[in-house]
Amino acid sequence: MMSDGLSGVAGAAQAYSAGQRNKAIDTFNANNARIQADQAISAGGFEAGNREIRGEIVRGAEQGAAAGGNTVATAGTNRTVQAGTTATSRMDQMMLEINASRAAFGYQVKAANMDFQAKQAGVAGNEAALAALIKSGAAEERDADPNYKGRGSTGQVYADNSNGGGGSIFDSQV
Repeated sequence: MMSDGLSGVAGAAQAYSAGQRNKAIDTFNANNARIQADQAISAGGFEAGNREIRGEIVRGAEQGAAAGGNTVATAGTNRTVQAGTTATSRMDQMMLEINASRAAFGYQVKAANMDFQAKQAGVAGNEAALAALIKSGAAEERDADPNYKGRGSTGQVYADNSNGGGGSIFDSQV
């Protein structure tokens, strides 16, 4: 019947369209994850820079306090305190950068997964479309030939047996 063929084509188009839509959504999500990874790195760098500035402010305040106390700001205990402040500030900066890198890595993994899902969605849509076309073609061939019993692996049509019905694909070949 012709309606089976048309419905098969419509079903195939719908399956293909759904696969392409899902592929586009997953590709969009992968691109967003890449953007988030870039933003995480930028935000980490910004926070590390701010931490460096705050460390310099604290160190300057320590130098001012030491000078106000009538001591040499860059020698002895004052120097040790300022060195500790600088080291702590630098460790904070590195930790911020490491955390940003970890967050970015997570987004990069998410992007890779979404890329894979996008590819799979496209393949799934293509396979569903092909299955719909094959199914509608088989139905059309079946409905057109009252003796149709299927096709063998070589494409040869198997006929009904001579007793008027009930044949199988194992019956004689035409």
